[in-house]
Amino acid sequence: MAAWAGDDPRIPIAPLNEQILMIAGNPARPVTLEVTYFTPPGPGPFPLAIVNHGASKATRTNPGERQWIALESFYFLARGYAVAMPMLRGFAGSGGRMIRLGCNLSALAVENARNIAAVIRNIGQRPEIDVSRVVVTGQSFGGWNTMGLSVLPVPGLRGLVLFNAGVRDGDCKTQDEAMLGSATLIGEHAWPPSLWFYGENDRLLPTSLWQEIHAAFARGGTAAELVDIGKFGTDSHSFLAYQNARPLWEPKLDAFLAQLGLPNSVLFPDYQVPKHLSASGKKPQ
Repeated sequence: MAAWAGDDPRIPIAPLNEQILMIAGNPARPVTLEVTYFTPPGPGPFPLAIVNHGASKATRTNPGERQWIALESFYFLARGYAVAMPMLRGFAGSGGRMIRLGCNLSALAVENARNIAAVIRNIGQRPEIDVSRVVVTGQSFGGWNTMGLSVLPVPGLRGLVLFNAGVRDGDCKTQDEAMLGSATLIGEHAWPPSLWFYGENDRLLPTSLWQEIHAAFARGGTAAELVDIGKFGTDSHSFLAYQNARPLWEPKLDAFLAQLGLPNSVLFPDYQVPKHLSASGKKPQ
């Protein structure tokens, strides 16, 4: 855990029971993945939430740092889920090199998803996990890779949640067209229901583009609900990082989980109270 982590205003006052696991990824391309693992109080068995990371600070020569602070992780802990946050191939402490496939963004999503599926299989063997109840989410690049999981046979997977799903890769000169074509292809073979969130002042994904991406995926026929959060701050692409954005997405996600037959009400409210506040919601004296 980073030395500065205790001062981050997003960290909850409840214990995270944090473990750093090294887990085997896709057996077809063997690699060891660094995974942050949180559990709520009690012995379980817990439903499992996978939270996939973005890629804004990582490059070919800089794998970036382990990403573990995420409000969606604390959302799931509050509702009694165990949470796993895998760093994908070539990121942070995971082995191998980042997958780069130019404009073949559907293959990029699916290849990364194969590693996510391997994490689900391996963590699902732990006695405290109910692997029949799995939900997967991700933001930006993580949302794109979450979409890739929708074409893989993952036992126990109930649904997917995509926040600002998209990918910007300098190896592809026609990125918008590549995203649209890839969303179409994946949507034609997708099977689990999904919930999509976007905002109207997203600096990476203009409104007209994300509307087309979602529509291209949804034409495949699988249930894919779209939520437009409107404008948020100066850049809605990062809305998920802010406490004051929670009313924009939490009720919709609660309702989606209810439709999937998954836990959707708060059991441990302290996971959604940042450490710089007391349990009463007031600043400590």
